[in-house]
Amino acid sequence: MKTTIYFVALIWSVVGEMFTETERKEIVELHTQLRESVQPPASNMLMMRYSPELETLAEKWIVNCTSSLADPKTLDEHVAGVSTLVMRDG
Repeated sequence: MKTTIYFVALIWSVVGEMFTETERKEIVELHTQLRESVQPPASNMLMMRYSPELETLAEKWIVNCTSSLADPKTLDEHVAGVSTLVMRDG
């Protein structure tokens, strides 16, 4: 449920305006804290970084009001996150 709330807040912010650099850092820090709190702890968790490319993609996705996800082939190194969304979505 907590993840859903953060996701909705993130989408709402993207609709309103672009994030500031401070907000981007806060998003990564919050997400990192959540990832570090999982039990059992991950043995090989990769470091996160904010992706301006995915921010732009999210904004385009929201502006177009589409319910379909982006084609993972177009996302280069970000494919794992989209694949996870596709798997969870059905």
